[in-house]
Amino acid sequence: MDYILTNDLDSITRMFVDERVDSDHLPIVFSLFVELDRETGKQAQSHGKWIWNSKLAANFTAKIDNWVEEFQGNPQVGLSELPTVMTKIARDCGLKQVLIGREPKSWFDKECGCLRREVKQKLRKFRRSCLLDDRVDYILAKKHLRALYRLKKKQRDKDIWDRVKKSADANQFWTEIKKFTRRKQIVGQNIADADWNEHFMNLLGGTDAKPPRDDLGVIEDFIYAGDEMLDGDFSFAEFSAQIAKLKNNKSPGPDQLINEFLKALSSGPRRRLLGWINEMWRQQAWLPQWRVGIICPIFKAGDASLPSNYRGITLLNGIYKVIIAMMAKRISSWLEENHKIKESQAAFRRGYSTRDHLFMLNSLIENRFKKKGKLYVLFLDFKVAFDSIDRTKLFEQIWKIGIRGHVWQCFLRSRRFMRKLVVV
Repeated sequence: MDYILTNDLDSITRMFVDERVDSDHLPIVFSLFVELDRETGKQAQSHGKWIWNSKLAANFTAKIDNWVEEFQGNPQVGLSELPTVMTKIARDCGLKQVLIGREPKSWFDKECGCLRREVKQKLRKFRRSCLLDDRVDYILAKKHLRALYRLKKKQRDKDIWDRVKKSADANQFWTEIKKFTRRKQIVGQNIADADWNEHFMNLLGGTDAKPPRDDLGVIEDFIYAGDEMLDGDFSFAEFSAQIAKLKNNKSPGPDQLINEFLKALSSGPRRRLLGWINEMWRQQAWLPQWRVGIICPIFKAGDASLPSNYRGITLLNGIYKVIIAMMAKRISSWLEENHKIKESQAAFRRGYSTRDHLFMLNSLIENRFKKKGKLYVLFLDFKVAFDSIDRTKLFEQIWKIGIRGHVWQCFLRSRRFMRKLVVV
């Protein structure tokens, strides 16, 4: 027997017994009307995610291709409306959207859904008639449903282990292993919004004040005079390469645009979309919504009530993410061609590996060991190095090595106007 204990009966606006067939309980569901203190109450924030269905891909591609080809407005308007249009088309095509962290069970298929609806119908029939035969019929149907659930879960586990055995690399291996060891993510629900904001503002060097625009006057043309390799229009090869690198089943940014949406575009519409991007690139007319990112705190270790024990993952808008990926590739190529990176730099370089440093260190140790000498080594592990870097010094270094033009303007603009929201 379930109970509701309250000293304010008038606050209960609705109450009913739910028809739950996945449990022996039929829970009491009720709605309360309460007034929350807006200062202390935590504002609920949800971040949804589209579940891609390859069976619906052809229909989605045809509709979004048609919209891109027929759009006749300003490129800035087209890029601004694209996420909304894509989500509408996704909904029209039958794609589903769920809250992140509440993805549907992989083993629950159409057969499970049909049988569960049948069991619910038998439950309703029994509750209306209260006859013994209907009760027995419902119990037998529920036992059949549970047996089907066990069978589907067992098959799911077998399929996962088969994929583990056939793993081609370590990433695929651990992805499948984590499906067995996955636990409910620890999220700081008891941490106030103000505490999250203060933590990430301090960590990332943020401010509520909008920095004033520099009055550069006559030297502006010199400062923004860039390099053709960095400032030229993005090519179709660059654009397609970055879209191809987008991974499936990743969380979207504020625009709700998942990577699969962009990858579904055909060649023609993709070229037109690139034309819009290049037009804005030449004018440096960035969309206001591109300046917003979502910080998702991921628990590391220690006290779950302390914001400092979380690392932030920033989710960016889909198109903007592709643009900065193309910029990063260009900068990397420019640095290599102009010999701006020292040979000792191994991390984040194509054709280099940090294992080279391990080999060198091991060789030095063996050399000194054979000569019965000593080797003094200093290891530095900077805490939250990427988040806590001095942005001013970083921009100074970028300027010194010769990066100018559109790329420099983009750095300045992101420094002045980037706004991030914390979602837990």
